[in-house]
Amino acid sequence: MHVVWLKRDLRIDDHAPLAEAARFCAQGGCMIALYVHEPEVWQAADADPSHLAFVDESLDEFERLLAARGGRLVRRVGEMTEVLEELARQEPIESLLAHEETGNAVTYARDRRVARWCRRNGVAFREWRQHGVFRPTADRDGWAARWKDHMDLPRVPAPERLR
Repeated sequence: MHVVWLKRDLRIDDHAPLAEAARFCAQGGCMIALYVHEPEVWQAADADPSHLAFVDESLDEFERLLAARGGRLVRRVGEMTEVLEELARQEPIESLLAHEETGNAVTYARDRRVARWCRRNGVAFREWRQHGVFRPTADRDGWAARWKDHMDLPRVPAPERLR
């Protein structure tokens, strides 16, 4: 099973992790799109109930578009690594595919915990950059050229079929 981990990237079009999952599906694999309502994230000082309402509305639309292509959205509540443990008990996870998130210290620490969980459990974890932010970097040397190269990448078309 390939898991597309949704963070702030609730769209079908121009979604490299979803396109990669579609490629796996075309080769006979299966995928789920996963969104986890994480109490730690939603209780942070920079979170607001209006943000959560917007995310829930966006998830409803994403789920509709995903289902039209044969995909499945799984929504959970909890700490991300605990949710991954639960899913892995049900079916082995081959890969976790996600966009890098440009968030706060809470989400960055969470991403690092998830990466460690993946290494310990033999799950391939791949993150795609979706903005001009490059992490981790010690300085900004060469940033403008990297940003331009990234911004010049072609848009990723929405997958037509998922399994």
